[in-house]
Amino acid sequence: MAFRSFESFEALRKQLGSASFEAAPEYEILRVAARVEADDGAAAANTCRAVIHDWARSRSGGELPPAAENHGSFSFSDGLWRCEGIRIESAETDTWALRLRHSDGADAGRVWITEVDVEAPAGRHPEFRLRVLLDRDPSSPDFEPRVPEILGKIASRLELRQFGEPICADPWFVDSPAEAERLCQILLAPDRRRPVIVLSVPEGAPEPCRPLLDPVLLTRAALGLASVVVLPAAFTWNLTRNFDKRLAVYNGAVRLYLPGFSRGADERKHCLILGGRLESWEGAMRCRAEILRRVAEQSLHSQPAWSFEEVRELARQTAPREEPAPPAAPSPVEPLEDDPASPEAAELVPASGPPAAPKQTAVEEAAAPEPPSQRPSGALRRLWKRARRLARLLSRTPARLAGEDSERAKRERENAALRGRIDELVHAVERAERTRRESEAESSKEKEFYLSEYEQAFRRAEAAERQRSAVEEQLGKRVRQLTDQLQRHGRIPHPETWKDMRQWCEEALGGSVALQPGAVQGIKKAEFDDLWLAAECLLWLAGPYRESRIASTGRKPDIEKEVDSRLSDGPAGKSVQFKDWSHVPRHERRNISRGNNRERKNCLRIYYYWDETAGKVVIVSMPHHAHTRAS
Repeated sequence: MAFRSFESFEALRKQLGSASFEAAPEYEILRVAARVEADDGAAAANTCRAVIHDWARSRSGGELPPAAENHGSFSFSDGLWRCEGIRIESAETDTWALRLRHSDGADAGRVWITEVDVEAPAGRHPEFRLRVLLDRDPSSPDFEPRVPEILGKIASRLELRQFGEPICADPWFVDSPAEAERLCQILLAPDRRRPVIVLSVPEGAPEPCRPLLDPVLLTRAALGLASVVVLPAAFTWNLTRNFDKRLAVYNGAVRLYLPGFSRGADERKHCLILGGRLESWEGAMRCRAEILRRVAEQSLHSQPAWSFEEVRELARQTAPREEPAPPAAPSPVEPLEDDPASPEAAELVPASGPPAAPKQTAVEEAAAPEPPSQRPSGALRRLWKRARRLARLLSRTPARLAGEDSERAKRERENAALRGRIDELVHAVERAERTRRESEAESSKEKEFYLSEYEQAFRRAEAAERQRSAVEEQLGKRVRQLTDQLQRHGRIPHPETWKDMRQWCEEALGGSVALQPGAVQGIKKAEFDDLWLAAECLLWLAGPYRESRIASTGRKPDIEKEVDSRLSDGPAGKSVQFKDWSHVPRHERRNISRGNNRERKNCLRIYYYWDETAGKVVIVSMPHHAHTRAS
């Protein structure tokens, strides 16, 4: 960009000078504070400062003054971003704070401010602090707050602890009932100050440790703000048993447990996102942004407050005061030959009035005749005035020439500053374009990743649908086979002994009724004397009861009228517990009973539930009473 005349530079200077850039308001988004665990605190603080310097230099395009590399105080600006550093060293502490202001790669009109601080008190562990601010009001944000990657880089090289717990960049995968119980204890701890994000895995998922949200990306975005836990479907019952269903999380849902959680807490304060909202990619991104906004807001209340401006003010207060330098002695100036200010010229050209007569010796004074008058002649007065004008002109000329030289130098400096400003703007535009291209490339890679994940999930869903169709077809064939058998042979014959009951169930009722290991053990040790009645109950479950559940007509079969008036069918008691139906909802646990005493020969109990997926009745225990807490 070239300019042919000074007026164009002057116009550009006036345009830039007239634009008033008011300080935009800044809103704090999140803050993180941690303690650096190390035996050598000074070495750990230097390592931390080196990582911060490398991060700031990478964000600024590799341009920082030498003072930044030495971890000193500096200020540097390059168009779209600005970086400042302050170093305070004393006998008590050594602090280095850095503030980086840069524009958003996705939204050029949005400006982020990142402030980091490393404080190394004498004889104690160093402290690391981080703040993220935004120039927009976050009350209705359209962005996803994230912790800068500088925290992850420091955590990978040094041990950081927060509230007594280590900051880990990996999620916690629960892999045993003991781990699930420990998770419940952590959530209920009264002194817990860090939020916990629990990602449950959907039931029947192909991968038992893969939730609907990516736990690794979520952990990196919320590093230092919250802990991320992956809870497989097999261990979600532990939370339900400890917290009740309204405070638990299961079947692909995500819940944020804030500090202060208890068994009687209000479930609305601990955000729950159901798995249905996470099935699409757009929904998952919106829900992740919502969770990150909540934990970022929580950090403003739980983390200690600090700011770069406070460090700047402390540096001003602790800076040594400089004594004013004594005024310099005026340099002797050699008087001009006709300068009226010089002593020689004062004798020739006085400041006012006629010139003084030249001094004479005593002999000359005695010999000289007395002058007729003290007034000088007219020619002499004109000579005096001319000499005074000439002296004034000579005294003013150097000042005027110096003023013209200073104005010319000033204009040259302004022109040079404008040229430098234009070069800075050109470099900033080029850097912004390069950042935009890199961001588009990264966004394209991320989009391709999620598209591949979507295609894999779609193929798994198609495979599951084909498997379900095949199972339904096999069940239909089995039902038709049993129907044909009933039509050919009439009523299915009963087993002759309890030893034949298991084989009879597999051959005659195999597609409709399934016996669990507890029921098989109960049949082997059966003492109930009415084998015919037990077989009739199983036929009723395989016939009318199963048909009513499949058809979903709303009509409930009555075993008392259809089989025997001494029988009753209803929900199982709350105190009845079996290992085989711990995953069964409470309203699906039922039993067929006859008799109220515990005489094994006269009392019948068949505990069962309906398996919606397999389309069959599952017998958990028979034919005797189950052991309860009361028994």
